[in-house]
Amino acid sequence: MIILRNIFIFLLFFTIANAKDLQKISLQLQWKHQFEFAGYYMAKEKGFYKKANLDVDIKEFDFGINVTDDVIKGKSTYGVNYPSIILERSKQKEIILLSAILQSSPHALVSLRSSNIKSIKDFKDKRIMIGNDAVETAAFKAMLKSENINFKDMKLLPNSFNIHDLINGKTDVTSIFTSNELFILEKENIAYDIWHPKDYGFSLYEDLLFTSEKELESNPKRVKAFVEASLKGWKYAFNNIDETINLILKKYNTQNKTKEALEYEAKILKELAYEETNKIGAIDKSKIQRILDLYSLMGIPTNTIDVYDFVYDITKNDLILSKNEKEYLKNNPSFKICIDPNWMPYEKIENGKHIGISSNYMEIFAKKLNIKFELVDTTSWKQSKLFAKNGTCDILPLSSNSESRKEFMNITSAYIKEPLVLATKLKRGFIENIKELEGKKIGITSGYTLIEKLKKKYPWLDIVETKDISTGLEMVSKGEIYGQIDAISTINYYIQEFFWGEIKVSGRFDEYYKLGMASNKDKIILHNILEKTVNSLSDKEKNDIYQQWNRPREIIEEVNYNLIIQVIIFFVILILFIIYRQNLLKINNQKLKNAIDEKTRELQKVNRKLEKQVTDRTSQLNDFISATTDFIWEVDVNGRYTFVSDSVENILGFKPNEMIGKTPFDFMKKSNSGNVLLEFAKTIEEKSIITNLENWNISKDGKDICLLTNGVPFFNDAGELIGYRGTDKDITKERNIEDELKNKELILLEQSKMASLGEMLESIAHQWRQPLSVITTAASGTKMQNELNVLSDESLNTNLNLIVKSAKHLSTTIDDFRNFYKKDVDVKYFDLKKSVQSALDLVSSKLYNRSIKVETNVSDITILGFENELIQVFMNIINNSIDVLEEKVIEKKVIKIETITEDEEIVLYFMDNGGGIEESIIDKIFDHKFTTKGDKNGTGIGLYMSKLIVEKSKGTIEASNIQFIYKGKSYKGACFSILLKEK
Repeated sequence: MIILRNIFIFLLFFTIANAKDLQKISLQLQWKHQFEFAGYYMAKEKGFYKKANLDVDIKEFDFGINVTDDVIKGKSTYGVNYPSIILERSKQKEIILLSAILQSSPHALVSLRSSNIKSIKDFKDKRIMIGNDAVETAAFKAMLKSENINFKDMKLLPNSFNIHDLINGKTDVTSIFTSNELFILEKENIAYDIWHPKDYGFSLYEDLLFTSEKELESNPKRVKAFVEASLKGWKYAFNNIDETINLILKKYNTQNKTKEALEYEAKILKELAYEETNKIGAIDKSKIQRILDLYSLMGIPTNTIDVYDFVYDITKNDLILSKNEKEYLKNNPSFKICIDPNWMPYEKIENGKHIGISSNYMEIFAKKLNIKFELVDTTSWKQSKLFAKNGTCDILPLSSNSESRKEFMNITSAYIKEPLVLATKLKRGFIENIKELEGKKIGITSGYTLIEKLKKKYPWLDIVETKDISTGLEMVSKGEIYGQIDAISTINYYIQEFFWGEIKVSGRFDEYYKLGMASNKDKIILHNILEKTVNSLSDKEKNDIYQQWNRPREIIEEVNYNLIIQVIIFFVILILFIIYRQNLLKINNQKLKNAIDEKTRELQKVNRKLEKQVTDRTSQLNDFISATTDFIWEVDVNGRYTFVSDSVENILGFKPNEMIGKTPFDFMKKSNSGNVLLEFAKTIEEKSIITNLENWNISKDGKDICLLTNGVPFFNDAGELIGYRGTDKDITKERNIEDELKNKELILLEQSKMASLGEMLESIAHQWRQPLSVITTAASGTKMQNELNVLSDESLNTNLNLIVKSAKHLSTTIDDFRNFYKKDVDVKYFDLKKSVQSALDLVSSKLYNRSIKVETNVSDITILGFENELIQVFMNIINNSIDVLEEKVIEKKVIKIETITEDEEIVLYFMDNGGGIEESIIDKIFDHKFTTKGDKNGTGIGLYMSKLIVEKSKGTIEASNIQFIYKGKSYKGACFSILLKEK
């Protein structure tokens, strides 16, 4: 047993030694607490951060905070911000983008329908409430510019962030989040119009999670752990919206939002978070680049950034082929490919060579797989598809996943995803709704699967199949068709190369070009290899190719030699300034070095002073050890004493050297050492100090000694647990006194219970009179009828039934009395309603004889406590009310008993209309020996003992004066409230 115990103690200490402190970090939000940040709340509350060894402080936004600067300066470790941080990265701010929670922004403009604003053009000369950051948002600027208007054409008002300013006419237009303010407008049934950038083709991310470059460089594992835990929290929040909302209402509702408002917000944000993706927090690096390009096109100064370095990639996909797949490639080192010969920038055959985006991808694929791709020369996309179908070529590098194509080809996951746009003449207006194209001829390249998709979805669309994209745009330019539909990269390429200043993008559709690699249906292993290859593409590889083929059109201007000379002069001056600053820095560095040397000498002086103080404190500690009556100890990681102070001999009689090498359990009483060990184990598991741990020990001369133990762990310089040190105090005398007081209280309780027998016997006598009278009358009547020979069977049965019924009542009364007097040994669960009724039954005759009405409204609730002793308490309170009401001249005497449930607690109220308790004594009625009845009339257990019994059942009892309603009439009297725990 001793070996097992020591092993157990060692394991407990080992657990402490290997425990790690949580890393404290902070997350700065860009707005006030609401569902917009629910994922971070759930990651914290559900323990996802803690599991990642993180202690995250979620900081609410306050006006004046610059989230980006706070993160860069280290005031916050991580931040959540608007898409404008992409622009801030362009300005050389050292930040890293970690995740995009919302794939599309809820940020929009709204106006009331009553304002007669029919289009964005009507914004001119109108008042608009909008923040400075929103004014600089590329999406808003681009949306306005598409209608030839800008913010300078409107009257800008400071944003109050109060939608009622729009409702009350203080502004004509205001910026809002569709997840927040629209709820108020809809709830108040106010008609509105919304102007959303994404409806105009300008979709930006929102709620971007980011950190500083320094944090990523210093703590890469922590960054990964934080992002993974945060995204896990977001998944949980969206999958458990009701639970999340209840948490926000309880802990994070500083804006006092209603549950209904949070439900509305959650619904909108979930749609935006998973828009066009099933992966929470996904970031498309090419989309980041497009956002940056959009800022540039809007005239906002930007610098080139490396998107790959800016966007943190939490996953890294490697290409891993099976043995069979490697063998297949070894036996098939080349494959024939067919492409669309005229679909730039995606692909084209030029002078017999394959060029375009797909060409770049095929080069990457060939290098990854160590194979060659041979181009099959075709004249059209239709011919390429035919060759793929009959096996002339093995692969189509770019193919959409249509039903017709899947009949003869296997198609991989999409590695290119581009939105479909509409190209029209410059003079055409922006298409806000595809329904506006009804009755207009729209061109789509012949053979594209897009044709069958759009015809199925929009049967009223007048589609003209064009030979190729170039032909289609030429027809647009000549006015032969209204517009041409294609991928945004294709439209952009042809506009810049051939139709600059003639054609523009006038609309965007919900559909996307999703392009993967197609291979022959019978070559399953090839399809599997291509699927793995597509999935191994990194975001950097995709982004590099995208930037290569989607650069803005260069504008060549004449050389300005004067400007060149000015630039050279500027740089010469700059270099001279740098040289001057360098010399100045050397001088300052020397001054700084001298200052550091001086500070070092001062610190050495302080260090010597501290060493003296430590020596003095050590001496004082030794004096304390000699003077204290407690004994001081230290144990190692195995729980064995390594130090015991001399004062132990005065307590346990052992000398210190007799205890060194042994454990505290070697000196404990066997009856309580197990409990102490369990308590000690719980303390270790919770990583807390040992606080007031009581344990009984046996002294050297055989006496029982009760010790009060306190202790703390201590560690070496490497942070490893060495052991525990603490003190043991002798509290034997105090415990013996407490035990004696407990015994006296038990005796007092029993005496009080015996004192209540008089009232019990009186009650029983009252309850027995009527049934005994019935039995006597029925028996004598039966006997008389029998003697007179007039006893019928019916009369006999009637009288016998009366006797049996009365006898049962007597038996029930005896059971009630016996149960009442039965001693409660252990705490148990019991029905509160039945216990209250038992108390009323025991005093029912007194209530009846004094014409006291009783109203009960007690819930069927299971309570943990000492049932019979609590029944005594109920009887005592009822008897007190009976005594008070008996003395009063009252027309209607009432006792009301009811319960109220609060969380996991139940409050039982006893009220009477006896006028209440005098204010001068109400604070004393639970005191020992206090009574208002005098020695003669004082019976029962008394309120003092009632208080002890209730507290014994882990409850509380209080008295007060109240007014209550009984059958529509108000009464004043005393109220005793007993608070107990539910099951």
